[in-house]
Amino acid sequence: MLTNQKILHKSVLAISSLTFIFIGLYKLQYFGLEYDETLFINGALGDIDGETFISFKIKNLVIFCYPYIGAIKSWIYMPIFKAFGVSIISVRLPMLLLGSVNLWLSYRVAEKYFNKKIALATLLILSVDLTFLSLQRFDKGPSCIELFFKLLILTWAVKPQKHWLRHGLTILILMLLGTYNKFNFIWFTNAMFGVYALQQPPRITPILLKFDFKKLVQTTFFRYCLGYLLFAFLFLSVLKGLIIDGQASTLTLPFLEERFIFCLKETKYLLLQNSIFKVFGWSIAGVPSSTIMNIAILGVIMINFYLYIKGCIRFNSSHTKGLLLLLLIFIQYVVTPAATHVWHSFMMYPMVIIIIISSFYQIGQYLGTYIPLITITAIMLGWNIYTTILFNNNINNKECVSEIFIPEINQVFDYVAKDSNRLVISTDWGAHPQLLVLDNNRNKFSEPYRLLMFPTELEKWWTKYELFFYTNKPVVIVQPISTDIAKRTRFGYNSTMEEKKTEDFLHYLEQKGVKVWTTKLIKNSCGDRLFQIYEARVPKEL
Repeated sequence: MLTNQKILHKSVLAISSLTFIFIGLYKLQYFGLEYDETLFINGALGDIDGETFISFKIKNLVIFCYPYIGAIKSWIYMPIFKAFGVSIISVRLPMLLLGSVNLWLSYRVAEKYFNKKIALATLLILSVDLTFLSLQRFDKGPSCIELFFKLLILTWAVKPQKHWLRHGLTILILMLLGTYNKFNFIWFTNAMFGVYALQQPPRITPILLKFDFKKLVQTTFFRYCLGYLLFAFLFLSVLKGLIIDGQASTLTLPFLEERFIFCLKETKYLLLQNSIFKVFGWSIAGVPSSTIMNIAILGVIMINFYLYIKGCIRFNSSHTKGLLLLLLIFIQYVVTPAATHVWHSFMMYPMVIIIIISSFYQIGQYLGTYIPLITITAIMLGWNIYTTILFNNNINNKECVSEIFIPEINQVFDYVAKDSNRLVISTDWGAHPQLLVLDNNRNKFSEPYRLLMFPTELEKWWTKYELFFYTNKPVVIVQPISTDIAKRTRFGYNSTMEEKKTEDFLHYLEQKGVKVWTTKLIKNSCGDRLFQIYEARVPKEL
């Protein structure tokens, strides 16, 4: 019987992993590389142009790709790009494979802290969870390596009976790596230490009441406090030395109320998979599904409240620790005004899924049945399968992608790839990094529209690139057009100002004697203008 259970568990693990990879591979190249996906590539290639996504480097080694995002991913991809070059496959496939590792680690975390039944339910649900898949396959956020470090810490973070120093140093190193990879990883480290500290009063209070400081210094809690203070000091020291754009806000009651409602809504959409649909400009959560999710979230809260009142769940149980971890991450999510995207709410994965499953398991244990566990697993699994099918149907039907990951950018890649040794100019946000990194050093790229407000710098740019306008090969100018979509989807978007960037730059070129002509207008199936391609050259008679 025991052997049969092991075979069943291994079979479910294998089938779930293969399902995850199969869904991830489906139409992997359909969507064009997105702006954030290219964040690490220039660093991995040794900094092609000296400016794109390079915040800090020492000699030729990139240290920060962005003020709050380290270069770990760039370092990982250096040998990959050296062996296979840069392509959509070489960018996305490693993240998909790491995502499958994260799926297995999620199973291990649930098994380690809860039990195999909860672990198997978690595995099944996450294997077809569109958010879990998409944010790793496309590494939006970026999220994949961040989740890997988080799961490693959860896997390692057990109560050490001995070797506390080795254990503590390993956790400290993983925390430092995770935070260096992306600064808002600090939410997770704060939450982890918070859960640990909240579990300590029964052990520490008697020592404090006796004023036995010698014994206090000998406790693991004291040592870990010192370790976390060291970690916090290192983090704040780095933070102080960097200039980071962000939003600050006082913690007023109206602010907290607004943020709490927003974050609760985003958590609901996260579980409904609507947040990931929104990334592509689509929607799935209507009134019925949204209402049902409201009831489900309220149900989970009521189940936990009832079980704690009845004394069915102990304060030092894994369920309580997981619940506290989730709550502490959510609190930091609420008080961070700049946290407005799906990859911010994704910080609660996979614990949010595990706690929902565990809550129904616990009520089932109280009632003496597995029906609640089976029911919630079936509902979540069914919904995830439905949303995954719907998402892929949108791809097959070529539904318009109206936000990011626009498939039509591949047509721009093809246009630029027709020739080499040309200057390719981008006149607005959203195309330059992708074109730069996929070109494999065949052309020269620039985005001088950023210099329009600085005439002296713009003249320096012209001096540097002037000769390209006198060659037999015309300069290619790519205008990413967001206005048609933005007018429809973004409230208060100043489309006139956005179009004016290109107009002003083309006028500047005309003043220099450059003739500019249109060559191709790229639209989506909805008729939205996405990219206008021009060519430009100084006429030979001039």
